[in-house]
Amino acid sequence: MADTMLNSRILQFGTFELDLTAGELRKGGRKVRVQEQPFQLLVALVEKPGEVVTREELKDKLWPGDTYVDFDRSLNTAASKLRDALGDSASSPRFIETLPRRGYRFLGSVETVGTHPGSVGDSSRAASDVPVDGSELTASDLPPRERELVRPLRLAWFVAAVAAIGALAVSLVHFRQTPPDIPQATLRKSAFTPPVPFATWQRNYVAISPNGQQIAMTTWDADGRLWIKDLGRQQPARAIDGGEGAFDPFWSPGSDFIGFHTVEELKKVSIRGGAAVSVCQLPISNSFSGGSWSPDGESIVFSLGNPAVLYAVAARWGTPTPIASPEMSENSSEGLARAIRQPHFLPSEAGSRVLVYTVQSSEDTTMMVHDLDTGRQEPLGPGQGPFYSPSGHIVYERTGMPDELWALPFSLAALKVTGEAFPIAQNSRSPTIAADGTLVYADGARSERQLVWLDRGGEKTGEIGQVQDRASYAVLSPDERRVAVSAVKGLSKPVWVWEIASRVENLVTSAPGIYQRPVWAPRGE
Repeated sequence: MADTMLNSRILQFGTFELDLTAGELRKGGRKVRVQEQPFQLLVALVEKPGEVVTREELKDKLWPGDTYVDFDRSLNTAASKLRDALGDSASSPRFIETLPRRGYRFLGSVETVGTHPGSVGDSSRAASDVPVDGSELTASDLPPRERELVRPLRLAWFVAAVAAIGALAVSLVHFRQTPPDIPQATLRKSAFTPPVPFATWQRNYVAISPNGQQIAMTTWDADGRLWIKDLGRQQPARAIDGGEGAFDPFWSPGSDFIGFHTVEELKKVSIRGGAAVSVCQLPISNSFSGGSWSPDGESIVFSLGNPAVLYAVAARWGTPTPIASPEMSENSSEGLARAIRQPHFLPSEAGSRVLVYTVQSSEDTTMMVHDLDTGRQEPLGPGQGPFYSPSGHIVYERTGMPDELWALPFSLAALKVTGEAFPIAQNSRSPTIAADGTLVYADGARSERQLVWLDRGGEKTGEIGQVQDRASYAVLSPDERRVAVSAVKGLSKPVWVWEIASRVENLVTSAPGIYQRPVWAPRGE
């Protein structure tokens, strides 16, 4: 099999193409930047898919003869960089499995594509090439891989400008794997302007109702408010009475109530009006990480704490009870704080109480499915913010530069992944999906900020450190040699310290969470 693959020169696995002649790894027709040693490691592994490639074999192949290297460290580094390029995870691998002290194994299905360099990549077009200006999208406009995975694809878009900070996109998305024809898909867009800016570094500030008719939003102004946008009307978003101080909205299964939290309480409010009702007092303040209403409408599950655990409470009113903690999650790394975040109930066809959620550590983020009644847990792979689509997919977010939304084929009956994940939107995050397949997500464009020196006249005289995502609350140390600042990393907003002279950064807060307004001790230690 290895000889056949090497003669073919172009191999395909998942959404990737490995061109052995050109020495390139491509994804959706675009070249993926991979250094030489990780690339050669990938070649060695795909030559023997499903087989163990020992560390000794890799040493002979990657560092032959008398080449002197710190082999263990160099091989581990190459494997880590290869996983980064593939979007893979060591804890929940899709492609590269580590066998401790033995070697590595390639898990993906490898297919022979062709012999002409670029024959696949040249005929492919990236997702960013798909028109979004109202023009018709036909079969020839789609990359070959997406012709198989996303047929038919119908999108009804409108983009929401968000006070120069971000945007919301609303799409009607249907996925199927192998239909015979590809109908045309018309893309449409319109816009609305929310009343005040969103807290774009938060992940759970927008949610579509299960009936697909309304969007709930929370804003990050002085008070914090809960707003509703009616999709079928031209009127602007309206504030909900009783929604002051609201964050992290989520809907009841009947689309008649919105759940949210304040600093001290979990609340719900009717969309028909009336006072907000307290569901419970929160055991810990300022550490809420998403909530979800059960399909029968009887209970609410939410994430709270640092590290975050899952609580359940009666939707009418009650005392929250812990139901899942990081220690209950699989593959917990010793010494690494782990947290369960962004819970989402699957439809009742999966069971009466089945959740998907994000398990986060300082090392990676993994999606899990968890049947609360049976205790069964299954890893779904790397990613965060999973949300079920009636098309038969888990739609989730992959963080990076930029953030992307991906769709993972999934069986409700078996509670298992049934195919390879594929991308559906760039510069995107925080997906929520209605029962009719309408997808709402937030624009994921980063807000790059650079710390600078200013003179007393307000003129820039220099820079401190490097650009960071949504850097804020910068404060100079007493000896004026360092600067502490809060900046976003993944799902968290930790505190960093920049050494001004060397431009070296140090991460101060390693546990997941939102850390802001750092203050130096008088001696700066």
